[in-house]
Amino acid sequence: MANKDPVDHWLAMNRASNKAEFQQAFKDFDGVIFNNTMYADKEGNTFYIDDSTVPGLSGIAISLLKSNPDIIAARQQAGFTILPGNTTMFAFDEPMAYEYAPKLERSDFVQNSNNSFWSTNLEAPLEGYSDMYGPERGQQSLRTRMALKLMSEAAGEDGKFTIDELEAAVLGNDVYLNSLVLSDLIGQCEAQGDSPVMVSATQSKDISAACAALQQWNGKQDNDSIGGALVREFAHLFDQATMLTVAFDYENAATTPNTLTADGSALVVLAKAALNVEAAGFDVAAAMGTVQFVEKSLPDGTPSGTQLPWPGTHNAEGGFNVFSTRLSGDDTLVPQHSYAAVMDAVTGKPLVSGLSEQGYGIRYGSSWIMAVSYTDEGPVAKGILTYSQSSNIMSPQFNDQSTLYSTSKQFRPLLFTETDIAAAVESTLELSAQQQ
Repeated sequence: MANKDPVDHWLAMNRASNKAEFQQAFKDFDGVIFNNTMYADKEGNTFYIDDSTVPGLSGIAISLLKSNPDIIAARQQAGFTILPGNTTMFAFDEPMAYEYAPKLERSDFVQNSNNSFWSTNLEAPLEGYSDMYGPERGQQSLRTRMALKLMSEAAGEDGKFTIDELEAAVLGNDVYLNSLVLSDLIGQCEAQGDSPVMVSATQSKDISAACAALQQWNGKQDNDSIGGALVREFAHLFDQATMLTVAFDYENAATTPNTLTADGSALVVLAKAALNVEAAGFDVAAAMGTVQFVEKSLPDGTPSGTQLPWPGTHNAEGGFNVFSTRLSGDDTLVPQHSYAAVMDAVTGKPLVSGLSEQGYGIRYGSSWIMAVSYTDEGPVAKGILTYSQSSNIMSPQFNDQSTLYSTSKQFRPLLFTETDIAAAVESTLELSAQQQ
């Protein structure tokens, strides 16, 4: 049966003037099909809900999803939940009702970085919900750990974010891998010196230049971040399960696993990363802005020829302001050019990072970003549409905000009052209907 709720659901959310009305939209409709939704208001309330349209199973069925070894094994093998079809116990007619959806109200914060609902706020983990919504007590992505780190450290001495502090946190482009392994990795580098590292039975690599680049890296993925591409390639090869010695502990989900292994495997990964950066034609110390770029496509799908240096991170390295440079499986419905990834220097397979001989061509990622502060005089907001407003190559808005982000990495003011809007009007077009 087709879900006809999305338009009405989003309209109800947009019309809501307080938390109760916002929550009522989720009670009346099931139109937010797969999104995490968060709410904040001037009263200091926050609200989170995962109202994904999942099967409305009974309590017994939900319990079996969590406890039946056959169902658990099938989920682990398939990568998603498989409902047994040999019993009516797992039959359903409607999606899960509002009262059984994972949700949380807090006065400090709620957050989600595309991980499970469970870690919305680790002071109050969400547990006991249907596995169809996602896992509980699971290991968090490095991006989620970065988000939780920002929530605890980036708000200033008073523990509350100003709008400028919020902008700085979002656009800081800090990388969690930095705090997780960099110090130990540099120590191992220094011990290795210029002695080659074996990356295969027949291939070795002197990593002294890569180690020198790591020492110059600023822990971010900005245009001036020396060694940024090297770090990214390292991140895509880094295996937390084997290269971190302190295992994941769900009671310390924001900080585990941790501690780099001293068995030399991290140096092998660094050597492979250096080989891959060089295979693409870049120096291991290349600044990220000389490797990562945005280049829009022309209407026929060919490249525009204008490449803008692009600050921003990846999920793999634990960034918060993330962009994708992978080339497969993420094409849009409109013609879009792409550059072929270079081959891994060891395996001979295309690099999963998408690194090409042109560099990292951005495919998608942080697009519409906004920061809002509630003041006594009303809302104050800043934001940016990183891909710019217009798809018309002749329009001044084709690349204006992209250039702002590329060169200044900052938000622009968002006008709210009628006075401010009127003062900024560039043109007016009036449309009228003529009766036949």
